[in-house]
Amino acid sequence: MKKNTQISANQVVTQYDKVLWHLQQHGNITSWEAFNTYRIMRLASIINLLRRRTDNNIKTEMLPHALASDKLFPKATNGKGSHAKYSLVGYAPIISQPSAKQPIISQPSVKQPNVVMHEETWTRMLLGLFRTKK
Repeated sequence: MKKNTQISANQVVTQYDKVLWHLQQHGNITSWEAFNTYRIMRLASIINLLRRRTDNNIKTEMLPHALASDKLFPKATNGKGSHAKYSLVGYAPIISQPSAKQPIISQPSVKQPNVVMHEETWTRMLLGLFRTKK
C-alpha cells in the first residue's frame, strides 16, 4: 500500500530517506545536487522507488547541459545532452529558493589582507621545495 510519507532530519538514514527529505525541504533535486550533497550516483533509481512506494507525485523535467566550452568549441559533440530535474508536485517546499526579485542578504565580508606572492615562490611552496632551518 502506498503512503504519503513525511520525514524529519533525525529520521534520515538511507539514500532513499535523503532524497525524500531533500524533495520535501527544497521541492526539487538534480543528479548533480544529489551527487555533490549526498554522494548519490543513481538518483533515477531512488526516484523510481519513491514513485512506487509513496503517493508523492514526482515530475521529471529534462534540462539541456550548458558547458562553458560550448562557445569555444561549437562543433564539439562530447558533453552535450540533458539531465533530469525531479520535482515534488503539489508540495510546498519548506526551504524556498530565492527569486530574482528577492535580494539575497549576506553577512558583511571580512576584509582579507592582500598577499602578493611571486609565481616562483608559489610554485616552490606548492611543490614543497622550501626547507625549514633546524
